[in-house]
Amino acid sequence: MANPLPVCVLSGFLGAGKTTLLRHLVRNTSGVRLALVVNDMADVNVDAAEVNGGYGGVAVLKSDERTVELSNGCICCTLREDLRDELAHLAAEMRFDYVIVESSGISEPMPVAETFTFVGDDGRSLSDVAKLENLVTVVDASSLEIELRSLEMLRDRGWQATEGDARSIAELLLSQIEFANVLLLNKVDLVSESTKKKLLHALQGLNPTAEIMVTTHGELDPRALLGKPRFTLDDAEKHSGWLLEARTGAHVAESEEYAISHATFRALRPFDPQRLAEAMSRRHTSGPLRPLLRMKGVAWIASSLDSVSFISIAGAQLSVQSGPLWSSLPCGADGAHTELVCIGQQMDAAAAMLELRRCLLSDVDLLPTSETTQVAPSPDEAPSLLPLPGMAAQVRRHR
Repeated sequence: MANPLPVCVLSGFLGAGKTTLLRHLVRNTSGVRLALVVNDMADVNVDAAEVNGGYGGVAVLKSDERTVELSNGCICCTLREDLRDELAHLAAEMRFDYVIVESSGISEPMPVAETFTFVGDDGRSLSDVAKLENLVTVVDASSLEIELRSLEMLRDRGWQATEGDARSIAELLLSQIEFANVLLLNKVDLVSESTKKKLLHALQGLNPTAEIMVTTHGELDPRALLGKPRFTLDDAEKHSGWLLEARTGAHVAESEEYAISHATFRALRPFDPQRLAEAMSRRHTSGPLRPLLRMKGVAWIASSLDSVSFISIAGAQLSVQSGPLWSSLPCGADGAHTELVCIGQQMDAAAAMLELRRCLLSDVDLLPTSETTQVAPSPDEAPSLLPLPGMAAQVRRHR
């Protein structure tokens, strides 16, 4: 019988840097045939697209490697069986040396680890063909302290489900930290030396048995993780919550337990850059975009009409980066579009989508200047999501 296929699971809160770490690991691993399992809560798996070189990026996988996408759910609850099946399939192919699983930002590592103990209909356990070697949690040094303090109680932000709801978003962060074998304190370049030391001390206190490493931009020697197993069932069974969900059915999907939901905004006409900037600024104090924890994807913006724009929101941080020309992509210049995955807590998805829609160029915006004073859009009216014929040319004339 072949040796079980070794598996490393990456966990971490939204925007902590899991995908950046994953790309670095793959780029710097030679002579090892990797398979990746990338999980995203949304129906558009942006992380998998990034790893595979979508939207004009450079694919990091070699020709004999493979990516498996598990989308529109979380591998620690709704996609648990899918994860088990996919890992079993990868092991059966007998052509990979290692599997790295990137879980969604709201995934808890313990239920993922428990998946290896479940017995299938054929009487076999996943642990017969795959071996969990490491549970790695990526921690954002620039936001952890603030989130643990300011989001300590759901009721502090009026997010409680009931009057007596005493839960916290910190419960999710702590569950990711407390059950890991390796803690990566990432983005340390964004904090002072004294803050870094304080965070390291806090992590050690929260998980005394974990190996703690410090990274910037997810840069870690692959040899620190691959082929260096730390996870053991004996240690896992000592945890008070181990297999509790299997025994009692106590697990609640994170999308419900932490009131986290997702929506995907799509449009075939460009954003007005000023309206978009104003909406992004408003979200810090009010409005339907305020609950956003994470937003990422590609955008078509009128100020850079010919190029892809990559938009990323992680907590309070907003990043807009220029990408390749639309004409260089398979969709072509006529296929320019926006596709943004939005993840929020207590988010009114319909209102958030409408707020983004109001940032698009309207038909009135594309009229000659002399006519715009005669036809003014209603302040409550949102532009269409669909393009006008020759829209790119109209935008160029208008601009």
